[in-house]
Amino acid sequence: MSNRLVGLFFIGLMAVALIGCSKKTYEKSPQQLVNEGVNSYRDGNYDDAADAFSRLKQRFPYSRFSLLAEIRLADAYYRSKKYKDAAFAYADFIRMHPRNQAVTYALYQLGMCWYNRISTPDRDQTSARRAARAFGRLMKAYPKSIFAARAKGKLDMCVANLAAHEFMVGNFYYNTGQYKAALARFIYLVKHYPDTGQYHQTLEMIRKARAKLATKTARRRRRSRSKKPRPKLPTPVPLTKPASGS
Repeated sequence: MSNRLVGLFFIGLMAVALIGCSKKTYEKSPQQLVNEGVNSYRDGNYDDAADAFSRLKQRFPYSRFSLLAEIRLADAYYRSKKYKDAAFAYADFIRMHPRNQAVTYALYQLGMCWYNRISTPDRDQTSARRAARAFGRLMKAYPKSIFAARAKGKLDMCVANLAAHEFMVGNFYYNTGQYKAALARFIYLVKHYPDTGQYHQTLEMIRKARAKLATKTARRRRRSRSKKPRPKLPTPVPLTKPASGS
């Protein structure tokens, strides 16, 4: 290899090394990333804030700013109405830092993520159930928290939605003649949501469903009895005429 080629080879190696050093030199520090995230969040640029906090969390997991980055990442998702991403971020914070004082806030926000996704009672109620679970957990574990007080009204709304859904489904089953399924729904409603204003109405539907089931059972028994074959009477034996002279 000529001296010129050797020289070009080493120049190339130096250029690559300098590029690598340049990247390391200009990599943002945890302080820069947290400042970028906080400023973007304050200005309402929530996607940029989430990006900064996410980079901080991934690149510097043991930084003194990592705790702030975790909760603010969830907040940025929430403000962007990316409620599912926010819910996972809040849940991760609660799981990783169960004794942190911000857990009460994270639990409330977790509930709000699902609460904001609740649909009408005739639709799927997965979000209502998850919201109720988060609010209920908050109120049970931290009853004196200001966030527990806020959660009370939200939990009542979730329960009312769930009860209305159960009643609608029970009515559907009743109106389509599926009385056993309707009865199960109504009994579940009375057992789990007794204070939602539908208690007496649900008890009446339980009575009606049971009456329909009893009628249905009685008809089935009557049909069963009518289909049974009648027992055959034995063929009468003809009387024989006595022989003469006897």
